Amino acid sequence: MAITAATLTTTVTDSITLNGTTYGNTVTKTHGSVKIVRQQVITVPTSEVTLYNTLGTGSGTTFDDDLIVYARITNTDTSNFVALVLENESGDEFQYKLNAGTSFLLSAHANAMEGTAAGADVTAGTFTDGDDSIKNITAIANTASVDVEVLIAATG
Repeated sequence: MAITAATLTTTVTDSITLNGTTYGNTVTKTHGSVKIVRQQVITVPTSEVTLYNTLGTGSGTTFDDDLIVYARITNTDTSNFVALVLENESGDEFQYKLNAGTSFLLSAHANAMEGTAAGADVTAGTFTDGDDSIKNITAIANTASVDVEVLIAATG
């Protein structure tokens, strides 16, 4: 039986009241034609592990970078951070500190992460077809193993 595509709805809400004034917003986005969803809790040790990979075509636990419409990585720990390492097809990497109890959200993966040599400036708004696609996301816990929840939604 073929999988029927569905619509993923994501909502981000922030709200704070200071001195009687409320700040914040709610942003809702729909992502249509979703046919692939992976939600998994992964234990991240103090050595680097792969959370997921992408390629031009995907199968199994590897996703097609053109088809990912939403990805969320949530650090479920109450005290320890996790270092996320994102790598593009050119081998450029950046590291992001994901504090305890917080989430990291991504939408596009294809042509979504440009890098340059150390000390060079990126050209804002330009991405190279293929070379700037996110291909690997790995993680390492800082002091003790940490559980992260990974949710990926893709069309296809």
